[in-house]
Amino acid sequence: MLVAHFGARDVLLTDGGTGALTLAIKSCLADRPGAAVALPAYGCYDLATAADGADAPVVLYDLVPETLAPDMDSLRRALDHPVGAVVLVHLYGIPVDPDPVRAAMAKSGAWLIEDAAQGGGASLGGRPLGSFGDLAVLSFGRGKGITAGRGGALLAQGDAAASLLGRARGELLPPLRGVKELVQLKAQWLLARAGHGLTSVRAPLRAEAGYLRLPFVASPAARAAASWPESRATGVMHGYPTPLSNLGGFGDRVRNLPEGFPGARMLAQRLVTLPVHGLLSKPDLAALEAWARVPQ
Repeated sequence: MLVAHFGARDVLLTDGGTGALTLAIKSCLADRPGAAVALPAYGCYDLATAADGADAPVVLYDLVPETLAPDMDSLRRALDHPVGAVVLVHLYGIPVDPDPVRAAMAKSGAWLIEDAAQGGGASLGGRPLGSFGDLAVLSFGRGKGITAGRGGALLAQGDAAASLLGRARGELLPPLRGVKELVQLKAQWLLARAGHGLTSVRAPLRAEAGYLRLPFVASPAARAAASWPESRATGVMHGYPTPLSNLGGFGDRVRNLPEGFPGARMLAQRLVTLPVHGLLSKPDLAALEAWARVPQ
């Protein structure tokens, strides 16, 4: 089913999304000694865990806060380093267009790893997220767009990438064995009611977001309001509070720390997310609307 849905050449089931990403990085760098993996400077800390698990050197690239897409100037600077793989991440189910990334990577010879762990149910140009990378990571854990309680998968597009998957299969431990409904309307309902202190993250025009959660770049006052007990009671949460560049013990892997990554720092300071899952009741939605409309 996964092969057919994502148009993949091959699929490998794993214990989870982090394990799949670890295998992907190791496989892509195996024939590129000394090459680094390029990761976004802001995102789930499992990105750092996967790089650690693969014992891979890292370069980071910045993100554009308003879209969560790569800052292309920052990515091109990262690609000035020897890079064997670029990880493109769809955060919170917001699709990122891979075409500019592919263009920037063209001369590097690097593989594109598409991290669609948070992209279940989302699509771009009519194709599901997870069908654009040479290798693609899926996660089926609790709270993901496509869930089976646990587990993940690594997909390969094309014969060359399938050879990488064969390499990864040799290192795989036996997997543990054991869909969230789309929430587009709820997300649009909340987007239309956001207050002046909240700027919604934009998806590409040809995309349909999966909205794992609904992200906003908040004003400092709105970000502070997200910490109120009544805000937390409605499910309002801060985003990841630290850029990957500032994670303790991880910086030693990063070859381009002097970059600074201002977009990632802004996201760590100002991103807030709202729940949009299918179990939200009318009172829950009313409480979220009231919170979003409070002058910030």
